[in-house]
Amino acid sequence: MSTSFTFSSIADQRVFIPVADMTDSAPTGAGTPVLASVPQQNPSALQQLPGNAGQHKPPPLATQPVLISGHSGTQTSPTPHNGIQDVPSVSASSETSIGNSDDVAASLSEIGETLQSQGKLEQPLEHYLKALSVQDVPSVSASSETSIGNSNDVAASLSEIGETLQSQGKLEQALEHYLKALSIKENNIGTNPYSVAASCSQVGALLKVQGRGAEALVYFLRVLAIFEKSQGNDYAPTTAVVHEAVASLLHALGQHAQAVEHQIKALSIRAKIHSDHAEVGKVYTQIGFLLHEQGRHTEAMTYYVKALAITEKRLGVNHIATATSYNNIGMLLKDQGKHAHALAYCLKALDIQEKVLGTNHADTATSYNNIGGLLQHQGKYALALEYYYKALLTCENNLGADHLDTARTYNNIGLLLKDQGKHDQALQNCMKALAIWEKFLGTGHARTAVAYDNIGSLLQDQGRYVEAMKYHLKALAIKEKEFGTDHPDTATTYNNIGVLLQRRGKHAEALEYLLKALAILEKLFGVDHANIATSYDNIGSLLHEQGKHAEALDYLLKVVTIRERMLGSTHSSTLTSRRNLQLLLEEQGLHAQALAYFRKALADAIAIGNDAEAAIYQCYINAVTGTNRRS
Repeated sequence: MSTSFTFSSIADQRVFIPVADMTDSAPTGAGTPVLASVPQQNPSALQQLPGNAGQHKPPPLATQPVLISGHSGTQTSPTPHNGIQDVPSVSASSETSIGNSDDVAASLSEIGETLQSQGKLEQPLEHYLKALSVQDVPSVSASSETSIGNSNDVAASLSEIGETLQSQGKLEQALEHYLKALSIKENNIGTNPYSVAASCSQVGALLKVQGRGAEALVYFLRVLAIFEKSQGNDYAPTTAVVHEAVASLLHALGQHAQAVEHQIKALSIRAKIHSDHAEVGKVYTQIGFLLHEQGRHTEAMTYYVKALAITEKRLGVNHIATATSYNNIGMLLKDQGKHAHALAYCLKALDIQEKVLGTNHADTATSYNNIGGLLQHQGKYALALEYYYKALLTCENNLGADHLDTARTYNNIGLLLKDQGKHDQALQNCMKALAIWEKFLGTGHARTAVAYDNIGSLLQDQGRYVEAMKYHLKALAIKEKEFGTDHPDTATTYNNIGVLLQRRGKHAEALEYLLKALAILEKLFGVDHANIATSYDNIGSLLHEQGKHAEALDYLLKVVTIRERMLGSTHSSTLTSRRNLQLLLEEQGLHAQALAYFRKALADAIAIGNDAEAAIYQCYINAVTGTNRRS
């Protein structure tokens, strides 16, 4: 019993609809964060990444939630660009004739917006700056800030400049302008509070794009406070959107219970307006996803099924949103160990996508990745690899060889090759994924940390422990900085380091890291979650190696009961747990302790009328009794 069992994420393509995506189509955000790990019987914690469509968005969690227009100043209706308020042109030579006209400033801003919409990113910035000069503001440099005044028109122009800078990728400069606009509005007593909310939304959305989730949350909570304080129902739909934005950020920060609370508030608002509207279906999906991540599978399925009923009724059985619901249900069934049913739902989703989007669409590639992951989980490696290569070809054709989604597929192929024992090829593919993520996301991004962790685990399998530790420590530094020390992704890396230390015979240090991982998971998910079962398994294995057999038994007994309940008696993880328990009982003769545990569990199940669990515990009592007789 020297095998260690660790976290291994599979390609979970659960959907988390972007909070700002208020259309009826499936989201197409940019990127996604690592989903909750699924217990596998692999000696290293490898994390397969989900795709973009039909899952977490951006996820990393969603597209940036710009909730309210950033323009809060009063603007005139558009005027022809060839006759700007008696101003013959907006060239430098004619600026002196423009004067300090609010109408001229508004028109200049409108020209800027038009140019920006045409993708001419440098020209709109010139027009927005001219609009500021028309408003008696010579520039937005630090030396002229004292002359800006408390003008909402000036704030509107600052917001517009910020938007242009953001579209150019100049995020820090954009943030500076958004914050100036917000400061002006806050200092102007007559400012409409919803205008302040608009600026808070802009600041929060940009901070979220920069990966500064905790700071972004502060601004979105300010937006929420403004809308909750409002009277009447005029802003109720927007309040629901803000709750969803807050939930998205809380989820990214690992605060899952609070995220569910905000989603349920959003649901109550939307349900009052339209009980079976497509938007209500999206909130059902979001709540289902959050519950799914917490391991609350029965509750999650209830919400997923409600979402499916709405999408089928409102949008039809061949709509992309319906495909998304099929996909979510499929992934939940997979986590319950019902692989055949899961595959059926994911194939339904793929069928819709291929008909509506075609076989060469990025969202279809996501389903190819989903199905490949399911087939891999079932040990059907050759067929799984076919789907992964379909996904890779589609990504390369549509997005390019250096795209983030292409990197995700390289990662997944690498992990499948690892399962086949082809460690060198696996490492090559994961290195390709890492090169792309480092190029586009940098060496300090959460997605890059996933690659570091995966490569570390692959190096563990090759016995290259010193190199492996370097990669795991890189991952840990990023995750502790980005998520803190109480996040499930951080727990995954603690777990990986613990397994590595165990392999090197450093049992005391290994146990310290494994217990850290367990403490985080129990705090977040309670004691009845798939990843917690994996953590119990690892700790039990380590204690067994140390000769602490009675303590090891306590953990292994917890493992089998959780997996029986969550995954069923035929799931591969449950069967492995049974074998481990039986081996320990036969080696150490700890039958009496095991019987006491299962008999207490049986009595508790009977007391609450849970016949299904009572049957499970009775089977274990029979099995332990039979083992005792044989020994």
